[in-house]
Order: sequence, then C-alpha cells, then structure tokens
Amino acid sequence: MINWGEFYYITKRRVGKRKAEESLGLLSQLPVTIISVDDDLVKEAAEIKSDYSVSYADAFCIATAQRSNGQILTNDPEFKSVQHLVQVLWLT
Repeated sequence: MINWGEFYYITKRRVGKRKAEESLGLLSQLPVTIISVDDDLVKEAAEIKSDYSVSYADAFCIATAQRSNGQILTNDPEFKSVQHLVQVLWLT
C-alpha cells in the first residue's frame, strides 16, 4: 500500500488527478498484488531503512519483495545498494 500511494502521488504531481486516477485503473490490470501493511512488515521495513540508504517507502518495497520472494521493477538508483537482498529488474 505504501508504494501504491507513492505511485499515485508522483503520477498526480506530474499529470494531474484525472490522469493519476486513470493510471490506477491501468495498474490494476497488471499482474501485481497489492499487499496491506502489518506490524511485522513495518518492523522489517524499519530494519532495512536503518541499515541502508533508501527511502522509507522503498524499504517497504524491499521488505515486501523479501517476504514474497518477489522482484522489484525500478529505475531508482537507490536500489543498487540492496541488490544482494532482493532481485532488482532495471527498467530502461
């Protein structure tokens, strides 16, 4: 949910509310699962944030990928420091 919110606010800032809402509709068509935050995930993200120079939202992404054995699709250079923790697929 944290990164879903990050996706929404960044899109809204760049192209406005209407386009951001449309983007959420498109996002829902992708093969991704929205995972709600629980107390354990908060602690796992906090551990990552304390150990690596990543944003708190990115720490949630990393913790979620670890928990679900998932992959991270990104072009954010912050993820270079955690490639040994999770599989990062770089968007170009």
